[in-house]
Amino acid sequence: MSLILPLVVFITVTGAYSEYVVPPTRLRPAPYPEWAHYHWVWLSNDRASQASMTQYAQQYLDHGIKVGAVDIDSGWSTGFNNFIFDAEKYPNATTMVTTPVMCLLH
Repeated sequence: MSLILPLVVFITVTGAYSEYVVPPTRLRPAPYPEWAHYHWVWLSNDRASQASMTQYAQQYLDHGIKVGAVDIDSGWSTGFNNFIFDAEKYPNATTMVTTPVMCLLH
């Protein structure tokens, strides 16, 4: 469980304010993974390739920005819903998803 620190809430009523401290409380863990809170990045189909996607993710990491997912849009395949990687754009998809850059994503 996560501990939530007390919050100070300022309430303005007719020009006056008062302070109220919310007591600490414990919350259940979120029902989804932590990486869902980080940036999800993608490139348009006409710019996406194995090299560009890896470089794009690396640029985020170089700037200290956490990336939760890299979305490789529908242009990755040779045809719509045939599930065959386009070898010109993605010559080695297995290598791409196991590179240190992609493994550092959250």
